Amino acid sequence: MPVLRTLAVQPARLWRFLGIFQPPVLRTVHALTACSLYPAIYQQHMDAHRKHAASFSAWHHIWGGATLCLLAILQTAISSSKHGLRYFYPYLWGDTEQLMKDFKLKLVAPRPKGLGAAV
Repeated sequence: MPVLRTLAVQPARLWRFLGIFQPPVLRTVHALTACSLYPAIYQQHMDAHRKHAASFSAWHHIWGGATLCLLAILQTAISSSKHGLRYFYPYLWGDTEQLMKDFKLKLVAPRPKGLGAAV
């Protein structure tokens, strides 16, 4: 039972963890973006047998993908206005010190100008 309880509290822990690094608006958009990745996975179950009309699953995939694009653009705009491009692309300015630290095979906390921000 402790394993199930541990798994049940993980979303709340992740929400609090993201709150350390992100304001509430960005955290919400980030969560919505992650949740809208579902249509990309769902595409394997689309009904492609009809010739003229798209099925519900096809429309779900189309609108889910469009929503994901809009959320990704919104998240990028909010993050870029908060941090600036140098935070996400330090290597374009020749600042690779933090990236080199992150490439060592050790688990490190996410930091500005690091691998997590670049990804």
